[in-house]
Amino acid sequence: MFFPAKMKEVCIIGLKNEEEEILENIQDFGFLHPKEIQLPLETKQPESEMEISDLSRINKLLEKIESMESKKSNFLVDIFGSPTITKKIPDKINLKTIDKIEITINHHLDLLKNLETEIKDLEDLKGLLLKVKDIEVDFSFLKSSKVVKTIIGEVEIKKIKDLQKILDRFNMTIYGISQFSKNMGSAIIISHFSESDRAKEQTKHLLTEYDISRLIRRPKKQLKELMKKLGRLKKKQNTYLKIFLKQSIEWKQSLFITKGFLTNLKEKKDVQTYLGNTEKTFILCGWVPEKYVNQITSSLKNYNCWMNFEKVEDAPIFLDNPRIFKPFESFVKNYGYPSYKCLDPTFMLVLTIPIFFGFMMSDVVYGISILIASLLIKRSLKNQTTEWVGNIAIYCSVFTVLFGILFGSYAGFGFHPIWINPQEKPTIFLVIALSIGIIHTNIGILLNAINAVKKKDSKTVLDSISWFLIQFTVISGVMNVFGLVKLSTTFLLIPLILGIGIRFFIKKLIGMLEIPGFFGNIFSYARLMAIALASIYIAFVINFSVNMIWKIFMPLAVVIFIFGHTFNFLLGILGASVSSLRLHYVEFFSKFFEGEGVEYKPFRKNLSVEVV
Repeated sequence: MFFPAKMKEVCIIGLKNEEEEILENIQDFGFLHPKEIQLPLETKQPESEMEISDLSRINKLLEKIESMESKKSNFLVDIFGSPTITKKIPDKINLKTIDKIEITINHHLDLLKNLETEIKDLEDLKGLLLKVKDIEVDFSFLKSSKVVKTIIGEVEIKKIKDLQKILDRFNMTIYGISQFSKNMGSAIIISHFSESDRAKEQTKHLLTEYDISRLIRRPKKQLKELMKKLGRLKKKQNTYLKIFLKQSIEWKQSLFITKGFLTNLKEKKDVQTYLGNTEKTFILCGWVPEKYVNQITSSLKNYNCWMNFEKVEDAPIFLDNPRIFKPFESFVKNYGYPSYKCLDPTFMLVLTIPIFFGFMMSDVVYGISILIASLLIKRSLKNQTTEWVGNIAIYCSVFTVLFGILFGSYAGFGFHPIWINPQEKPTIFLVIALSIGIIHTNIGILLNAINAVKKKDSKTVLDSISWFLIQFTVISGVMNVFGLVKLSTTFLLIPLILGIGIRFFIKKLIGMLEIPGFFGNIFSYARLMAIALASIYIAFVINFSVNMIWKIFMPLAVVIFIFGHTFNFLLGILGASVSSLRLHYVEFFSKFFEGEGVEYKPFRKNLSVEVV
């Protein structure tokens, strides 16, 4: 829990004729992370081209289905993803089902694509008809001939006179104008065929010509007929899309299950690149968590193979935390994996992230709202994302309610606080925030010292001690100034000189330059106070405004109350989330966390898949 799981290096030597069965058992065991063998033995490339090809086809088909589903998606699905169900992967699968599904999907998509193209074509014609609908002319009589040419185009209303001046040179006139917006209109020009090209060349900077080949009758009548046809096509498209989406549920289940089956086959073949081969034997080496050593030994006891386990100084990182800590592992993984013998900070984040979030939100009503929202999202959209977000939100909501009670904050309605009223005592509130920062920062320094002891790095241990000594002097000095303690100057100077001396000895001038930045990091924790006060004051202003408007116009007051607190609620979540992560990634992790570990990726058989 406090460190990555202890690992052992294992080497397995087996008979060639049992290779297939032994690899299958190791895949079922699911805890061996393969490694390359540094021995002059024969290796071979995996024969997984067929699986790669089929997986590529499946991914393309799933992308096609997803593109159709996106047309019917909703707000929550766009943010948190679609609900998922777990399906078991069978031992055998008929791969010909991919061909049948591919043919069916492509047939449906072709139908929808043809409808979409036809609808788009009609929408373009609709746009043109809307521009000329007020022209009371049957366009079937305005077709060009060997003698005359009809030109219809878009022109700015203020430039019509300029257009007419140019047309006068060709003895032409504007037959009619239909204004379809404040500044734009459609103009009809009838010209002699021999002059039409020259006229268009001269007026192209003023007139954007339309393609009128599809205008066949009076615009209003044609528009009315077009709207009916467009409605029928859209209804047909919607019906086809519903049929597609209904059938896609079955297709996706089959595709995801097949994908899981093929992935297992591919990984089983890919692991052969790690095998060292002789004429009659093979060797596979890798890392196994120490607590599973007996299990792998037991799983291979019926085969003629030899296993050797050794302790290691470095290995892939397996974060083996209790289930309630698991949601917070992702924050560590996003930053990087700790080194093998270094601390896993997940156990700290379980407390500090919800505490920081709750301190900044610090409102009972908002905290209860977060709790209800997280439970509803987990219930309505069952997938890995909502499970992760929901679990973290539940932790954060508890501390939001707790700090709301301590500070007497209830959606802007002031109640007697159990601890302190931030509005009345902002200075003390700032001191509390900075105190949290000092504690958090020093925990990081302490963790750095523990890591250094594990790695037998004496310089890093001395570096951590120097920070403790310098901080003691600065904090004690501030308390001395405000009369909180009485300490002699000599007593304060001794740890300061020692701390600075150690830093200079270890890092020379760079060590001195790091001191202002260190205290700057501590002052960054003032954001805990700033965001908390901002949320409290905004809620207070909203309620104050509601009280003023309530007697004048009650419906408006209700609207201001709902939208105001919704805005403050969402703004508070955003500010508290981002700032909490920043304080960990920038101020906390930088004190001890290197993130240089390699992720533990065991050779494992997937028994089930999540179907979206």
